[in-house]
Amino acid sequence: MTKPEAFVFARSGRMHFERYHTSDLRSVRLNRRFIMATYISFLRYTQQGITSIKQAPGRIDAARKAYKALGAELKALYLVMGRYDIVALVEAPDDTVAAKAALALASKGNVSSETSRAFSEEEFRNIVGELP
Repeated sequence: MTKPEAFVFARSGRMHFERYHTSDLRSVRLNRRFIMATYISFLRYTQQGITSIKQAPGRIDAARKAYKALGAELKALYLVMGRYDIVALVEAPDDTVAAKAALALASKGNVSSETSRAFSEEEFRNIVGELP
């Protein structure tokens, strides 16, 4: 009897499949889970947003709900000093959902945003490992 072989296919924003099999083809198991991509949004208050700053906590709660409805998640939000006013960490299944979330937030008129895709250390190592 041979030892089981493991195949793992992982891409951010895609389905993750782990397939274990032995030489006996009747013994195949699939384990599926969804891997979310990470995005960092750098936000600046607009004149409208800073004028109504006292309503910001309620707007954050509404943003969390809107992100969830789109299939994304607002993981963390930080008030920062410097070039930006807020930094938000978001997880979304793909770039399209992340773009929809960013546009929905900006369409309210309280913030302008700049969003970047963030790669974890593990993803970075995989990317570098695949270089020619």
